[in-house]
Amino acid sequence: MADSKVPKAPKNSNRNRAKSRSAPEASTRELRARLISQGEGWEDRYLWHRVESPFWKLIAELLLTKTTRVAAERALEKLMKERPTPQLVAAAGEDGVRLLISELGLRKRALAVVEAARLMAERSDPPSPEEVKRLPQVGDYIADAYALYALSKPAFPLDSNIERLLYRALLGAEPPGKRPGPGKRRKSDPYKNRRLTLLKESLCEGLSTDEIKALHQGALLTAWSFCKAKPKCEGCPLEDVCLKRVLERSADEAPARGPKESEAAQGGPRARPPWGGRDSS
Repeated sequence: MADSKVPKAPKNSNRNRAKSRSAPEASTRELRARLISQGEGWEDRYLWHRVESPFWKLIAELLLTKTTRVAAERALEKLMKERPTPQLVAAAGEDGVRLLISELGLRKRALAVVEAARLMAERSDPPSPEEVKRLPQVGDYIADAYALYALSKPAFPLDSNIERLLYRALLGAEPPGKRPGPGKRRKSDPYKNRRLTLLKESLCEGLSTDEIKALHQGALLTAWSFCKAKPKCEGCPLEDVCLKRVLERSADEAPARGPKESEAAQGGPRARPPWGGRDSS
């Protein structure tokens, strides 16, 4: 599989000392293999992975917005039991759906679920990602997730978790506008990040749709468990191939230099000009 060239790390990267090592092709291939391995078996991991209906996969993505996976799975299971078809979900209306998914909050979520049900109830074939994107509360991420998991079309949904992992692993840097550790951060849209788009394209190049699914699931699982805002590097499956981690270890292992050693490393003290005056350079 050919790998396209990945852009260099940002100039303001804390670890920009290794410019020539910024996401080489070998690192991209190794990262891809590790993430696919981590994602294996994803098909049975959550309820929305086990269902085959494009409708329920779309509803799951709507329920997952700004909530935990555990809570979203409970709400999805309840909704599927009480209203097992798009027609029945649409018939329940916004108030009826809100009662069934009340633990998730976000009042507008119920409207999005009902509108999705109405769209699906009116047709026998699943709508396109472009049609789905016109629904309320549906953005680029949900449209891509729907394309990949519901329609098995090549797409790679991007969020802050994916952005954080790829920047650290391939560029050795934090994402733009972010700082390590918990706390408030400036919001950014991964879909407007051209560098991230190039990283994604390089990572997915030459892969089948099933491989992209495993790759995406592996990236999410690794980000959730290890590559958090405050990273937990010990035990991470990417620890020895993550550029940021490699650079941090190299910096920690480098012996501290005294003034004399630093001077010698730079070629020694500057000699005075032979005419005894000031150096004009």
